[in-house]
Amino acid sequence: MTWIESHLELGQHPKTRRLARTLGISLPAAIGHLHFLWWWAMDYAQDGDLAHYERGDIADAALWEGDADDFV
Repeated sequence: MTWIESHLELGQHPKTRRLARTLGISLPAAIGHLHFLWWWAMDYAQDGDLAHYERGDIADAALWEGDADDFV
């Protein structure tokens, strides 16, 4: 089973808070979207390079239902 580390600082990190603020969502929702994206990347972008994916693919991976450009 594959896993990722999730540090306690994630919920207080300025970038996480900025993500939630920018997307107009709660901090727990932002963390959830990040985790879904990271879990997807473990299978489909193991090197972390998302350049060959469309913005819609990345947003879908994070289960983001809004505008893909806003999320990415």
